[in-house]
Amino acid sequence: MSPISHPCRRVLLIPGTLCTDKLWAGVKKVVDKSRRVQVDVVPAVQGAVSIGDVAANIKKRYLSEDGGTGTIVVGHSLGGYVALEIAKSLEKNLLGLGLVSSQVRPDSGRTRAVRYKLIELAQNSSVARVVRMQRKLLLHPTKLHCFPALMDMAEALGVDGFVEQQHVALSRTCSADFAGQTELPLWLCCGDSDALTPLLLQRGIAHKARNCVLDVVPGAGHMLPLESPELVAKRMLDWIDTLP
Repeated sequence: MSPISHPCRRVLLIPGTLCTDKLWAGVKKVVDKSRRVQVDVVPAVQGAVSIGDVAANIKKRYLSEDGGTGTIVVGHSLGGYVALEIAKSLEKNLLGLGLVSSQVRPDSGRTRAVRYKLIELAQNSSVARVVRMQRKLLLHPTKLHCFPALMDMAEALGVDGFVEQQHVALSRTCSADFAGQTELPLWLCCGDSDALTPLLLQRGIAHKARNCVLDVVPGAGHMLPLESPELVAKRMLDWIDTLP
């Protein structure tokens, strides 16, 4: 059976912490080649320090003309938190919501404390040092060849951009009720070895959701679109083909 083409459908990809639009480059290449949907990629989550402002900026730039009609919003990690915020206000218009290596609840007290320490480290040293310190949490041991690309994105983002991202993450509220009650089709995708948003967490979200597909990518960590772009793109397109 030939793949289904949806020329009027659009996917909006939002990168996560430490990342720019290059995070999605491999995924976009596969999706563009498939010619099944249109793809736009947000350059980076920055330019504001609250998740509401980031969501508003993205809606104004990418979704103002049609109100999100025919659009599937997919976010990685921090980008997933932003995607959730967008979906709350455009639930009736969007076709679907994708969360890649993300979650629906705010940070625990311990995680908030870690964020503040990372902010301090970046401001007193460099973003590069933050990335080096977090490497084992971000990448699967077999995907360390992705580290230079991750470092390049982080350095392009810079200290100010990284600090903005951390404040955006800290500003978010709980979206668990929305994720559990919405009729919007939900796609969850995570690496089987994700240390930051682990599989057990994803299963909990999927269990409570009304209309959800959970895809698990083997041999991958938290930076899933960078580590396994072809597989992420394939799983996403397969899910999109099931949408009404």
